[in-house]
Amino acid sequence: MKKGESNETFLNNLLEERILWEKTINCSENAIAFSALENIRGDYIIVGKDNDNIVLLKYSIDGELLIQKEINIGEYSCATDIIELNDNKYLITGYTKSTGILLFINDHAELILNKKYNSRSLLKIINDEEDYLIIGARTTPDKNSTNTLIMKVNGNGDILLEEVFDKYHLSVPREIKNDSNNNYIIIGYCRNEDTGKKTFIFRTDTSGNITDYKYLESYYTEHGFSIIKIEDRY
Repeated sequence: MKKGESNETFLNNLLEERILWEKTINCSENAIAFSALENIRGDYIIVGKDNDNIVLLKYSIDGELLIQKEINIGEYSCATDIIELNDNKYLITGYTKSTGILLFINDHAELILNKKYNSRSLLKIINDEEDYLIIGARTTPDKNSTNTLIMKVNGNGDILLEEVFDKYHLSVPREIKNDSNNNYIIIGYCRNEDTGKKTFIFRTDTSGNITDYKYLESYYTEHGFSIIKIEDRY
């Protein structure tokens, strides 16, 4: 860092030095990218939404656009996360106006299977040995709020485990990981009469039962929350 150089200038210069390539695509002002991954061949896959369609982009390691595809599952179709499977296939979580969705696609972005679930949205997915763990939100019976939903599904999308956590008036999960004991740590934001607006973090066992939780002093908006490093010693 040069003498007299501000932190912002230093960070901007550092980022510019590390940019290998950048790309833009034609899309509407409503387009949003929600998740990206690097597959085992070094390609980059990005998923999100544009108007009522799920958008999938695939770039080579050199930035060549290999695939640009839109998929419509229903009104307000949106993809929120993607993971790679062992057989050149992918799982994508997301939602439509009325339900959470799980999509199975091949390496050419062709839709193999589309599963719909009783949820408002499916937001994140991780590998759990041979199965897959998904977090999302389910609308409350009075339709005035949402609760955090955790599901485990097999390779066909069949539900093996389903738990709804209704401790908070409103809760939306944003991230999940496994700890060293194969429990699950989930972080998100919530609101209730006692705590107001908070970031929450809780741990569940392999059966989805909450083993401990805490609120964290934090501010959030409807589109994000404070980023917190999740560690096994939580």
